[in-house]
Amino acid sequence: MQADLKMNFFVEDLINLPKVRVRSVVREREAIFLQLGFREEEVACPHCGKKTGELNQTRTVRVRDLPISGQLVYLQIPRRQFYCKKCQQYFTEELFPMPKLSSIDFTL
Repeated sequence: MQADLKMNFFVEDLINLPKVRVRSVVREREAIFLQLGFREEEVACPHCGKKTGELNQTRTVRVRDLPISGQLVYLQIPRRQFYCKKCQQYFTEELFPMPKLSSIDFTL
């Protein structure tokens, strides 16, 4: 268990996404899957700036990253959509710039 925690911290340093933490690392055949989670429960609304934790929905997006030791690496990123009660707008949290119609071939 302790080794898993140390490994996750090391992987978090490698992927360098400050808003996320590595929840799990799964190795299957010739690929590594990093299941990511968010550090913050609330985010600021991009429309009015008020913080909200009113989660509307979450879907997982799989993004291919650079290979490690010849193995494919995929980031499984939860895309969270929030609802702001103040301005009554829905918005999707942005982790990093990612094309709207990206596929699993998008590389960070």
